[in-house]
Amino acid sequence: MKGLIPLMICAAVSGCASTDNTQQQLASSNLQYIDMKTSLLGSWQCTSVSSPSENTAFNADITYLSDGGLDTQAISTIQNPKPMDAYSFNVSAQGQWNLKDGKLVENNNDFDVEANNDISKPLVSILRKGLMRTKSSEWDISWLSQSAFTKSNESNGTTRCQKIASKIL
Repeated sequence: MKGLIPLMICAAVSGCASTDNTQQQLASSNLQYIDMKTSLLGSWQCTSVSSPSENTAFNADITYLSDGGLDTQAISTIQNPKPMDAYSFNVSAQGQWNLKDGKLVENNNDFDVEANNDISKPLVSILRKGLMRTKSSEWDISWLSQSAFTKSNESNGTTRCQKIASKIL
């Protein structure tokens, strides 16, 4: 459960990488000039899958707003040791985001947690309390393209995000 709490705050999604060396080099040189603040604005679909020993998955839609607002709608699943059971939760979080020293800082201050099945219901209050204790995450950002990036840190591992809306909100 301890490993689940940080995963609930974070997000990530699969991006595409070109297999052509020339295209990779061109994309890499163009990514050096990305304005991170402007590029982050909008909605992203993010996915994170933990190591096999942790058996957790996290899927989220995250919106970075131009006023610094942050909105996250996520589903987190933790595989139970019993073969056919998995804990599953819907998590909503609202907060603020900013860039500090080249890192993405996400501060969530309002959480809502709902169980998606009966075996998850007893854990809702524990998860909510854990989320309230770990409100802030600081991420290193690596751009894969102008519409895909990874974010990583020591506590939460790496997540991948793909832009789903380019509209500046």
